[in-house]
Amino acid sequence: MRVARLSLTKGFSSVQNRPKIVVFGGNGYIGQHVCEASVEKFECEVVSISRTGCLNNPSVPRWSSNVLWTKGDIFDGSTYRKHLEGATGVVCCVGAFGSDVFMEKMNGDGPINAVREAKDAGVKNFVFISTVDSNLPDFVLKGYFNGKRRAEKEVLHNFPEGGVVLRPSFVYGTRYQGSVGIPLWLLGQPMEKLFSMQPFSMLANNVPGMKAILAPPISVSIVALNASKGAIGKLSPGIYSATDMNLNANMY
Repeated sequence: MRVARLSLTKGFSSVQNRPKIVVFGGNGYIGQHVCEASVEKFECEVVSISRTGCLNNPSVPRWSSNVLWTKGDIFDGSTYRKHLEGATGVVCCVGAFGSDVFMEKMNGDGPINAVREAKDAGVKNFVFISTVDSNLPDFVLKGYFNGKRRAEKEVLHNFPEGGVVLRPSFVYGTRYQGSVGIPLWLLGQPMEKLFSMQPFSMLANNVPGMKAILAPPISVSIVALNASKGAIGKLSPGIYSATDMNLNANMY
């Protein structure tokens, strides 16, 4: 569909006085929902930056025509620097699993580079989609957690007045792999209710290694809503757990 490959001159226009949000990884699972919330709930001008630039959703939802889908390499500021000009906020949804070296790079180095580019461009707010607090042994997904924590520190250091770190656990919704929609909510919704009850919450805080494993899942729409609010300066700077995000959503 043509809408998945919009250009600056066709299918997308900048409206004066609207907040401008740049979403790294905006065509991914969480990123798409961040774009949707920013457009539908907060009427933002939205730019999605990803490796392909294409919308990874076969249904091509109506709101997507209000997003500029563009290519960019998070490690190379020259590929997206112009899009940061005039931005109110940035949301980084980039992350990946693999070897420890690869995870350090994708979850740490990439987001850190985006943070520094955003600061240099004069962006006021930066939201980083991190991961749940963990007390797993250090060797378990070491590169993943270490990369995320390094990026968190960079966000809070460079954006003391507009830095927001979201720490969701398992994020449920419908995730697309090609044309196939995977209904993660079928598992996530009942797990969220179950893990919010005793004895699971007690076990999570007192049994070694269980904090991340037994953390209640959270809806992707709740994560996206918080990310969008943070990007336009409607969240106080700091670190937000799944519980915090649910409370913020209920207050919206």
